Amino acid sequence: MVVKTNIKNYELRITESQYSQLVQIAKKAYPNESAGLIFGNVSHENEENKDETFYIYVCKKIEEFESSKPSPVYFLLNDVELVYRKWNQAQEEGYSLISIYHSHPNTAYPSGIDADYMQNIARVYPNIIWTIYGNGSKELNGFILDSDTKIKRVKIQIGSKT
Repeated sequence: MVVKTNIKNYELRITESQYSQLVQIAKKAYPNESAGLIFGNVSHENEENKDETFYIYVCKKIEEFESSKPSPVYFLLNDVELVYRKWNQAQEEGYSLISIYHSHPNTAYPSGIDADYMQNIARVYPNIIWTIYGNGSKELNGFILDSDTKIKRVKIQIGSKT
C-alpha cells in the first residue's frame, strides 16, 4: 500500500469540539480500535474545471459505534440495524455520509485491512474520506481512494467553526 502526498482537491473540515469528540472516542476504546461515521455536507468550488474542482467536506454529526468484537487490529460491527437507523436519521437531518472514522492503537495511517475496505466500499460510495486517529502518535489523518485506486492523504482543517 502506498500513501501519496496530500491530494489538493479534498479537505475535511471539523470543529475543535468535533476533534475532541473523535479523540475521546479513540481513547475510550484504547488499546482497541474505535469506529464511527461522520455525516455532513460536501460543497464544490471551481466546478467548471474538473481537474481544479475543490471538494470541501464539512462535518456536522459524528456517530460512534461499539465493536462487536473489540480488537487492536480491526473493528467489527454486526449491528447493521443500528447503522441503518443512524444513517437514516442523519439523512433526515439533511446530511450525507462524508467519512468513515476509526482509530489505531499507534499510527494514523491505513493498514492493509483498511486498504481492502477502502477498495470495497469505494465501489458503492466513491469519494468517502477515511479518517484515522492514532492513539500513539496523537495524529488525525484523512485519506481517500483516487480514481487510480491509490490512497491519497486529505487535508483536515480543524477550526472553531465549520
